Amino acid sequence: MKEKIKTTKSYKAQAIKATLAITLFLITYLLILFLVIILTLGCIALGAEIFGMYPLVITIPLGLGLASLGIMILIFQLKFIFSKRKIYGSQLLEITQEEEPQLFKLIQETVSELGTYTPKKVFLSAETNASVFYEPNFLSLFIPSKKNLILGIGLVNMVTKKELKGILAHEFGHFSQKNMQLDSYVYKINNIIYSTLFEHESYEEMVENWSRHSPYFKVFVKISTYINNGIKLVFARLYNIINISYLGLSREREFRADQIAVNLVGLEAYKKTLLRFPLVEYAFNSVLEFYTKNHFRQITSTNFYKDLNSVINIIKEENNYPTTNELPDISLAEHKKYNKSKLVIKNQWDSHPTTEERISRLEKTGSSPDYQSDILANSLFKDITKTQEHFSKILLPISENSKEWEEISNEQFAQEYKNELLIYNFPKVYNGYYDIKRAKYFDLDKNELPCPETSKENLFGKEKIDLIYTEIALLSDIEILTNIANKSIPLNSFDYNGKRFKSKNAGNLIIELTTELEHINELIRLNDFQIYNYFRSIENKQNRPKLLKIMYSDFFEFEQSMESKLELSKRLYESLLFIKEFISYQNMKDNFKKIKPEEDLFKLELNKLLDVDFFHPDITEETREKIKHYASTDLDYLGVSTYLFENLSILVTAINNFGNLLSAKHFSLKKRLLIYQEELLKVEEKQTKP
Repeated sequence: MKEKIKTTKSYKAQAIKATLAITLFLITYLLILFLVIILTLGCIALGAEIFGMYPLVITIPLGLGLASLGIMILIFQLKFIFSKRKIYGSQLLEITQEEEPQLFKLIQETVSELGTYTPKKVFLSAETNASVFYEPNFLSLFIPSKKNLILGIGLVNMVTKKELKGILAHEFGHFSQKNMQLDSYVYKINNIIYSTLFEHESYEEMVENWSRHSPYFKVFVKISTYINNGIKLVFARLYNIINISYLGLSREREFRADQIAVNLVGLEAYKKTLLRFPLVEYAFNSVLEFYTKNHFRQITSTNFYKDLNSVINIIKEENNYPTTNELPDISLAEHKKYNKSKLVIKNQWDSHPTTEERISRLEKTGSSPDYQSDILANSLFKDITKTQEHFSKILLPISENSKEWEEISNEQFAQEYKNELLIYNFPKVYNGYYDIKRAKYFDLDKNELPCPETSKENLFGKEKIDLIYTEIALLSDIEILTNIANKSIPLNSFDYNGKRFKSKNAGNLIIELTTELEHINELIRLNDFQIYNYFRSIENKQNRPKLLKIMYSDFFEFEQSMESKLELSKRLYESLLFIKEFISYQNMKDNFKKIKPEEDLFKLELNKLLDVDFFHPDITEETREKIKHYASTDLDYLGVSTYLFENLSILVTAINNFGNLLSAKHFSLKKRLLIYQEELLKVEEKQTKP
């Protein structure tokens, strides 16, 4: 395998950069430590000299204070020695060959084919990833430590045996990379820097106690603080140099580990894993979110991973994804279809390259063998259900009084999740055209018939949907380029549409993109107007009341007023900031009297939002009831001598959720319009059928 995988020039360059950065830190640190030791010895000697020459009561604290100056700085430099961090926690489950023989057989097979060594320990986690780690110690700076393997059950749940072998090959591919020993140095250096920059609590308590003993001590504590702050500035600069170069090496390692995996299992199998991973991660978070927002119902699941499978199957059906070995296949085109940005900025702080970058590099390595049918990786476990249930309890912990909690079935979860999708999704007939689209306003009274070639397929086809995502990409690119132009993002150069630009030319590119954005906006507006006319003509044909115009008008009016409504809630919040201050009781009364007109206006707007039944994922039933109570009641915020904090809490809840209520009403008006249009279409199609 080592003969097959050639070390690239970029890999070697990043390894050299990382080594030089570590060397720079070690030299700088040893130099600073040497100077601090000289300073400490000098301070102690000078303090003793002062006391020896002038043995007076006043020189005792002066000599001690001077001696303590060097000692305090030395302690500040060496306090990282006493800093301890845990590498892994109790949520990991260690497994052995006796417990999972088939899994260990695959691990050993992969190890043998790669010519590397077996991991020291194997752990399972609840997550959707895989990784290797070791416990750095002093010896690991000189002798390579054996690595441990972590496999996430969420990931194992969604791959085949061959795909899992590719994941293992990728992780074990890191074992064979000689510069992995640099990790120990970077880990230790980051410990030193972190301790120097952030872990000050016990140190500050110590010097604070010392400074109380004498005014002289306070002076020397202040001097030591200035010197320590200077050292911190040096370390902060070194942190950037070390970690930027190290993360550059980490990205190259990922490319190399990918190559090792592909050489073992083939490009097709490995690509499927890379492209499926974002979907698995999204589904995993969706299940977590479902149980989190339904926490008040006290429901849980015995098997989180069955629910994860359900979400993936629902998404697969919704999007008509093809399947191989019962798992959804996501193509690279599907993965990139919503990203129309042409701006490429290398993020030097990323530890992993993007999926597109990884696949692009791998596709240059050559062809791939066919990917035949395979068994699911779950089948390698003796009792996968038991393992899944173990981690389900970690992911979905319940309170001590478990009798009050209800375990819902996988069927019930799937049905509730589908119902939520129906609530929050728009009809499929629009092909996602309205999912994240901004409204484009036009004259609703303008009489214009749709073009003869106008059809549902034309109005909501791929070309029109691409316009929406191009607009979003342009808005995002212009915002980033603006930050580059005003130097909020420090860059020397960037790529746009395959061309290299210097940062000073960002302004010119912004002008070009703004013109393009205006053109795209106009095309979307014209299409929206055609959509309106198309459905208006159907409504006329069906002799219906003119509801379409009313719905468009309500939606446009509400969207245009959202900003001013949000401004109202912001003003009310800012006018309440006096409750954080110490003021007289009379001032409290006067302040509440002043905000009363603003609050009455706020309640009026709030009641308009509560007049229909709609949903928002962030608003629980309890919050909803609090808001209704606030909107329908005149609450007192002052008691006999102080605030009525319970009522103030209700007011703050209403203000904090006002934006969510606006979003929910906006969504409700939009969906009402789209459902009505869908209804017009259904009747039209029924009438035109032979």
